[in-house]
Order: sequence, then C-alpha cells, then structure tokens
Amino acid sequence: MFFDFLWLPPEINSARIYCGAGSGSLHAAVIAWRRLAQDLQETASSFHSVIAGLARQQWTGPASSSMVAAAAPLTGWLTAAAEHAQLSAVQTQGAAHAYETAFSATVHPAAVTVNRTLFATLVATNFLGDNAAAIATTESVYAEMWAQDAAAMVDYHTKAATLASTLTPFSAPPADLTNAGHAAVSSLMSIVELGIYPVSFMTSPLMMLMSGARGATAGLGTAGLGATGLPLPATASVAAGWPGDPAAHCAGTRKPGGRPGLSASG
Repeated sequence: MFFDFLWLPPEINSARIYCGAGSGSLHAAVIAWRRLAQDLQETASSFHSVIAGLARQQWTGPASSSMVAAAAPLTGWLTAAAEHAQLSAVQTQGAAHAYETAFSATVHPAAVTVNRTLFATLVATNFLGDNAAAIATTESVYAEMWAQDAAAMVDYHTKAATLASTLTPFSAPPADLTNAGHAAVSSLMSIVELGIYPVSFMTSPLMMLMSGARGATAGLGTAGLGATGLPLPATASVAAGWPGDPAAHCAGTRKPGGRPGLSASG
C-alpha cells in the first residue's frame, strides 16, 4: 500500500481525498470519547463516595466490609476506563489532524483537470511544433502535482498506521455492574429489615449509581478507536475502476471536515 501511492497519478490521489468522507466523523468521535471519559470518571467518583459514605456511618460488620471490598476493583476499573476513553479522544484527534494535513497538502482535483485539459489541447494544436515548450512546461507541472500528492498520501498513511498500531481494547470490568448493584442492594435490605436505616436512605444512592454505571459503561467491551472510522486510504480497487474525470464524480468538492463547496482557488 505504501508504494501504491507513488504509482497512482494525481487524478486518483486527489480525487480520493477530496471526494472522501472528510474528518467530520472523527471530530464527532473526539467529542463522544471525551464525553464518555467524563461520564466514567463521574460514575467512579460517585461510586466511591456512596460506598465510602455508607461505610463511615452506622453500617458496619461483614456486609459492610464485603461491599467495600467488592466496590474497590469496580471503582478502579471505571477510573482506568475513563483514562482509556480520554486517550482514545487524543488518538482520534491525531487521526483527524493527519487527514486534514494530507488534505491541505494534496492538489485540488480541478487543478489536475485543468492541467490535463491544457496538455491535450496543446498536443492537439501542435502542428508545427510551436507548442513544444508549453507542452514541456505543462508536463513538468503535472509531474510536480504527482510528486506532491504521493508525498502527502505517504505521510498520511504513515501517520494513520502509527496511530492504529497504538490502539488497545478496553479491559472487561471485574464483575457485572448490574449484578453487583443488585447484590449490594440485597445486602442493604437485610440491614434495613433490622431497622438500622430508613429504606430510602439505604437504597436510593446505590440504585441511582447502578443506573448511571450501566449507562456509562454500555458497549465498552468492544470499544476502540477503530470504531470511529479512521479513514485509512485504500488503493488498488479505486485505481482500477475510476472512470473519466475525477472532478466530475465529486458533486462539488469537500473541505477537510466533509463540507461541500471548496473551490479550486480555496
């Protein structure tokens, strides 16, 4: 794949990056990762506060010790997951930056089309060799476009591959949060029946906490930066089947974030 970009003409390399999805989805993923990291950290803090608060009050004995011991690894996992989500946000931001750098360094497809049209016109009207110098100049510009696109795509591929190589999956939680919550509430209810605490005081914090934990951790078992759609550029399939003028197949062109309407001069 690395060397494919060197062999592909600017008609292909430019069209691919300008007609692609853009970096908008990556920026949206950055926001989502940061929000998830915040939710996980808040859940970990709430979990720790509720358990520590109950253990410091009149709830003592084996049930209290068991609950504190069970909560410790869950709190640690939530904290670690929050840090992992924040790291994923940083990695996704790096992927967006890599794409936008390549986008900015790539020749606009319209400029390539203008060059090829001019070349064809000069060749067609070169009856007495008067256009020889202009043809050579046009070809020289085209060669520079080729080299510029190839360099941009090779750099993009290198950065994207480096980011992908650093991805790590989220670790599984030490215990099912839902079952842990029900077990905790069951233990608390046995104490409530003895009249030590009012039911509302004992059950409300943990039930609310378990609900928040389920929401914050949903889907983490398969989460990873790859799910954000890191736009690693493909090569051979498009090169073999791209028909006609690349610019004609982009209904307008795109800005780095995926918004249509970038002109050849802009």
